[in-house]
Amino acid sequence: MFKSKTKKQTIEEYFDQLMTDCVTLHAKAKDMIKLTDEERGKYLEWCMTFSDEPQYQILRIISLHGLYPPEEQHDNLLKLGGLLDECRSYNKKLEAQTMHDRWVRCVAEWGWYNNNSVRQIVDQLVKLKLVDDIDRDNATRNVYRYLKSFPSFVRKQEMNKKIDLERLQRDLEKTQLK
Repeated sequence: MFKSKTKKQTIEEYFDQLMTDCVTLHAKAKDMIKLTDEERGKYLEWCMTFSDEPQYQILRIISLHGLYPPEEQHDNLLKLGGLLDECRSYNKKLEAQTMHDRWVRCVAEWGWYNNNSVRQIVDQLVKLKLVDDIDRDNATRNVYRYLKSFPSFVRKQEMNKKIDLERLQRDLEKTQLK
């Protein structure tokens, strides 16, 4: 995953490879709970729009690449090297986590995305039998710890006030038609 571009690859082939790697990393980190296809798509779109995690930064660079002037395109390509290193490191951290810890983190982030309180998130963890009812205090501390590790996020409601996704989509479609 996240290999460097080979001399034989076109930039389009390389971008396709990176997009696949980014979506694979997203699924590995966040796609552990049962969601409808619509929920899964909206969540990925939201992460791509707002998250500062390296896989989403790469997806943004790739998806907007052609809209930048050539000098900015070059600068963005240079940024990819550092982001690829971050993705490799993140992937290793995920592989070092236990499956249980990944599940708990995933449920915590999904609950956070849906504006649930820590208590609601812990209730969901108990319901899913990821946490014993008797261990709620420890689970609450862990959820708080996880929430603190989402520094690149602001509450979803606050973000949605900052950007109108439908307007952004229309603007992007207009630029593609030109």
